[in-house]
Amino acid sequence: MSDQDDRKITTRDNHEVVESQPEKTIKLTDTTNLDLTGMGDDAVSELRKRHAEGTIDTVNKGRDLQVEGASLRATLDTLNHEAGKAANQDTKFTATHAQTSSLGRTEVVIGNTDRASSGKLSSSATGAFDSKIIVAAIIAAAIVLFALIRS
Repeated sequence: MSDQDDRKITTRDNHEVVESQPEKTIKLTDTTNLDLTGMGDDAVSELRKRHAEGTIDTVNKGRDLQVEGASLRATLDTLNHEAGKAANQDTKFTATHAQTSSLGRTEVVIGNTDRASSGKLSSSATGAFDSKIIVAAIIAAAIVLFALIRS
């Protein structure tokens, strides 16, 4: 399309304005349009395709975040409910939950015990590397190797 496809409009106060045809713009947001006037049809088509793909990606990411948020909310509601039941039954209860998602890292300690009130997760719940297991495995391997050599 060329600039000749634009329409001239006269406003009430006799000012002449040029209105571009709708197919020569891409609506980026409710208030922002990208003017494609002067671009070739192939370039306009490619931009429209990329814009549509970006919009779809944004919608999909939003939906994924909603699902992750709902899942985390359900987990926390369940832990709170169980802690409440334990407190009503005068039972001690501690629950820990650690999760990393696209929302970020969430670490929770819920319960009515001293450990829960401290708010500190165990090292295994935080995902901290436990070198004790590696050291124990090396010592065990050394003992087995030593026993094989002696026999």
